[in-house]
Amino acid sequence: MLLQDGVPDEIRVAPRAGAAPCPVHNASGWFVSCATVRLRSTGWMYSMAWLLAILFLTPSLVSADVSKEGELSDGKLYSVEIRESRYLPSTGESPDDGGRWGIDGGFPRTSTSSFRVTIDGNELSVPRKLFADLSSVVEAIVSLAEDGVRVTVRGGDGSGSYEATFAFREDAIERIVKSGEAPESIWERTTIHYALARHFD
Repeated sequence: MLLQDGVPDEIRVAPRAGAAPCPVHNASGWFVSCATVRLRSTGWMYSMAWLLAILFLTPSLVSADVSKEGELSDGKLYSVEIRESRYLPSTGESPDDGGRWGIDGGFPRTSTSSFRVTIDGNELSVPRKLFADLSSVVEAIVSLAEDGVRVTVRGGDGSGSYEATFAFREDAIERIVKSGEAPESIWERTTIHYALARHFD
């Protein structure tokens, strides 16, 4: 039977026969036994334990990885690996200031922390400046173009979706970003020449 405050009637007894009850009353004026107090205390501790576990596990729960291997049309083997980690806003940072891709308001849950592209065992250099502003990566597609290798990264969702194409040429890396909802328009174009790339690593 449940009383007014939802506490079962059967736990309103002393924990053992002959034991003196605890001098505790709840907000409704009902007498609460030692057993009731211990039950509520145990439930509170379990709730706190779950909360702490979620907080400690949050970085791994929101992190994401995209990894892909395959063969290009010229027979060369490729691999691409994109790693994301939990995004931690800096002090005083404004939410959604237009400096990040993959969100539509607020702060991103993740940001790209590593971007590795390998062709026939040779890793291509990708300056952090070109990938650190990408978040919520969904997939990566590697293809061969006339001027070199291209890696197309898609991420976000809805109005926050985007497509970033990385063109690896002999003398430079170019990144073109388009909105997922308006792929016909280029929203951002960045070109870094290899002579300068080391300054952005």
